[in-house]
Amino acid sequence: MFFLKCFLITILIISSNCNQIGLSKEKKTSLDPFIFIVLGADQSKSNVIDENESNQSNSGNSSGSSDEKEAEITCNIESYVFKIKSNIDIQCVVADTINVKYSITPELPLGLNFNKDTGQILGYSQNVLRKTKYTISGVKDGLSIKSKDIDLEITGKYLYTSLFNTGRENGPVFSIVDKNENVISMYEFRGNINPAKSYELNDNKSCSGYLCVAITKISKDNKYISTKVLSNSSSVYASKLLYNESNDELFIVGRYQGSIDFGAPFNASDKIIQNDYRARSFILKIKNEVYIDSKVFESSEYFSIIDAKISNQNIYLISQFSGNSNPAKDFSKTQSLASDSTDVMITRITSNFEYIDSKVIGGPGNQNLLDFDIENGSMILAVESDSSFNPGKSYNLNDNQIIKENTTNISIIYIENNHYKWTKTIQWGSLYSDNFNISLRDNIIYIFSGFYHSIDIGKFFGRSDLRTLQVGSALLRVNSSGQYLDSKIFDILPTYHQSLSITNNVIFLNGVLQGEKNIGFDFAINDIKKSTNSSGSAIQTRIEISGENHLIYKETFIFGSEKSNLCISNLVYNGYIYIYTRVNSNLNYAVEFGDNDPVDFQGQVYESGFTITKLKN
Repeated sequence: MFFLKCFLITILIISSNCNQIGLSKEKKTSLDPFIFIVLGADQSKSNVIDENESNQSNSGNSSGSSDEKEAEITCNIESYVFKIKSNIDIQCVVADTINVKYSITPELPLGLNFNKDTGQILGYSQNVLRKTKYTISGVKDGLSIKSKDIDLEITGKYLYTSLFNTGRENGPVFSIVDKNENVISMYEFRGNINPAKSYELNDNKSCSGYLCVAITKISKDNKYISTKVLSNSSSVYASKLLYNESNDELFIVGRYQGSIDFGAPFNASDKIIQNDYRARSFILKIKNEVYIDSKVFESSEYFSIIDAKISNQNIYLISQFSGNSNPAKDFSKTQSLASDSTDVMITRITSNFEYIDSKVIGGPGNQNLLDFDIENGSMILAVESDSSFNPGKSYNLNDNQIIKENTTNISIIYIENNHYKWTKTIQWGSLYSDNFNISLRDNIIYIFSGFYHSIDIGKFFGRSDLRTLQVGSALLRVNSSGQYLDSKIFDILPTYHQSLSITNNVIFLNGVLQGEKNIGFDFAINDIKKSTNSSGSAIQTRIEISGENHLIYKETFIFGSEKSNLCISNLVYNGYIYIYTRVNSNLNYAVEFGDNDPVDFQGQVYESGFTITKLKN
């Protein structure tokens, strides 16, 4: 028993000495054989014990180990703003802030200061490159704390420009932003294209007929996702792209000639066989990238959906047709309509593809749809006519409109919850009818169009308001009763791709600037802009609607290129603006925002493309 006690005491003394020595990494190798002999431990258990004890020892070691510690770094961006004009204030913290020293890579440019004790960036600089990312890490008690890949991109209002070459001059471009902030664009193209070229990728697409339709998707952070192509042996045309955010449904609207398989681009099959080449129109429904259904509209002569919008889960299709038509045919219903010229048809269906009804705005002469808008069941249409007609006929009302010869006649038609209300027909002489834009917001009608010399803008809405400009554009407002409110004129060149949009009480006027002009002159504001080429540069002018319903001039941006280009449309979604321009030359839109982002068109003669530019709102 005595010898057993002595043996146990000896073991305890040896163990105590081992603990006093400490299992540091420097002495681990020399101690391991001793531990094996005394404790009888195997190699695997030794490693586990050693690693745990080593971490405990290092937690109090400030000698500068290269180990990394997993920890959460969060960055609070107080002011993420235009880098040239305003301060940048970014604060980064670790959950346990005791003894933390921060570091940043790469080194910040002049004008920006980094506080190693707080992880804070302060100041402003004109020298921050657009594509430079800065990573903040922490060092605590000699151990590196990972930044969890939090990259801070110091950037301004300008974010990026992506170029798509379509081989098609002046073709339409339609776009939506889905609930995941993917940007989806639909456009017509000819021949062979690579829509991923701007992203240094290859996704070559070919048009098998005369004209095809492409639907391209890019991600929120401007990464190329995919392109789908609608094609046949003849022609496919783009009319409109709609998105129902509540159900994540995409609707593709267009026109085609000949036979076609609508499901093919979506790994499905929905073949439509036609034995002739009459123009027919279609609407496709896609949900979560899956093809759902199609509906086709036709007449005995010609049927073309010109525009479409979705409101309160109903889809409004505005078409031009001639001959005999049953727009309800593909819904297994019957509604017989006829036109002996070219008339405008308003068709309502639900987002579930259930037919509601159709109305005709028609003749005896020809009617040409210029634009339309809808808000909460109220609709406004702009229709060009070449002879007198009764727009209330389909609503069992008589409201004859007198059309004058040798001038442009545009009828503004207001329909409220499918009830005809009124029509005002205006004659503005040499008014450009093909850039006539109309919008409806909060029961106020906005009209934006070009004009020559002088026009009495208010004459046809109950109040004289003579405006004079050599060549320009006018924005006027009318209430839902057809009464004139006010107007503003701009030195914006009337063009085919002139457009108007209104979002969150901001009016966006898209057009072309030629030469050097003061865009803000009608607001008594001096804002002189100059085009980057002799033919004209794309511009966007922003007007704010005040709480008192006054128009306030905000700013104008130029999107300049080497040759003439056109600002065709824009989207506003979740704090960002997406601007579309039609181009056929090299460009650098970032210059307007104090940045640099040259884009090489790399196109051929007579080719044309379009760009998407993303800005912070």
